[in-house]
Amino acid sequence: MGEKMRFSVVIPMYNSGDTIIETIKSIENQTKYELISEIIIVNDGSTDDSLIVVSNHTNDKIKLINICNGGAANARNIGIRETTNNYIALLDSDDVWEKNKIERIDEILNKYSEIKAIGSNRIGESIHLGKKVHEGVYRLTPFQYCLKNWPCTPSIVFDKTVFKDGYFPSDMTHAEEGIFFLYLAAHCGLYYVEDELVFCGNGKRSFGESGLSGNIKAMHNGVNVMMKKACEKGYINKLQYIFLLGYEKFKYIRRKAIVGKIK
Repeated sequence: MGEKMRFSVVIPMYNSGDTIIETIKSIENQTKYELISEIIIVNDGSTDDSLIVVSNHTNDKIKLINICNGGAANARNIGIRETTNNYIALLDSDDVWEKNKIERIDEILNKYSEIKAIGSNRIGESIHLGKKVHEGVYRLTPFQYCLKNWPCTPSIVFDKTVFKDGYFPSDMTHAEEGIFFLYLAAHCGLYYVEDELVFCGNGKRSFGESGLSGNIKAMHNGVNVMMKKACEKGYINKLQYIFLLGYEKFKYIRRKAIVGKIK
């Protein structure tokens, strides 16, 4: 594959006029930018100047899709359906990639053919969870994913053949990506490389600040729904589910305390 491999980038965008150009530039500045043939931006009913900002940015790889507001999951599903390449790279409209993101992932996918979905650590939060299967590459079980909800969405690249429409459930607004990632972990493997390849939300915490993750109660509820579905589908067993419910409650109480102290 090597130089012949092509990537599609899918970005759901909602009221991101202040951040979307930096996100796009982080793609354009990739050391292997030639491996990316399309950047699909799904404008999810933005009410700010996001649409104008993107429309004024000159880039013939951008495909802009306008839809009524339906949430990030719906926008991702629509964007993925429009892709034309073997590999899909997810990115959010307030996040940026390190310059070697695609080059590093391309290197791994070419070297290890069994890997169909892989993420990475994010800048400033290096985690080593799961089984080390190759140098710097780890594989997660569904239970391990539930422990941390890791790797983060804007770090994920996956083979389009493992995706079926609707894996991002549009009836969920928080933790909806976990349903798909758990499917990957259970059926074809969910991997991540220890390199820190994505910078999220301009350095904000992963909870309690802004955006969808700013609502820690909704995130907590979303994770509980995700874990319930994981148990129902057999990705985790009932004992693991019971443990994870308690662990998630502990994390939620801890987050509330942290946010409360800061405020």
